[in-house]
Amino acid sequence: MQVGRNSLPLVMAFNRFLNTQSAMQTLSQPLSNTQLEILKAFSHPLNENDLVELRKTLADFFAKRAVVAANKTWDEKGWTDEDVDRLLNTKLRKRGN
Repeated sequence: MQVGRNSLPLVMAFNRFLNTQSAMQTLSQPLSNTQLEILKAFSHPLNENDLVELRKTLADFFAKRAVVAANKTWDEKGWTDEDVDRLLNTKLRKRGN
């Protein structure tokens, strides 16, 4: 097979493909389904305002999940306001850490 000037874009594309495949194979941990979905959804650049809005949306999503989990724990343990005040005033960190 002879490679001419017209073949250069094809050769470059093939090299990019090989580099991508090599990089994907060297990942120590595969991407999660969430990471893959986000990569697909945002394969184009966002302007700064949209990026700020996306970060806020993600923060809100995880904050709501944290509140639901905290409320569940509160209910399961039968905590009162006094219990939570005691937890807030307890030093839970060990010295030296």
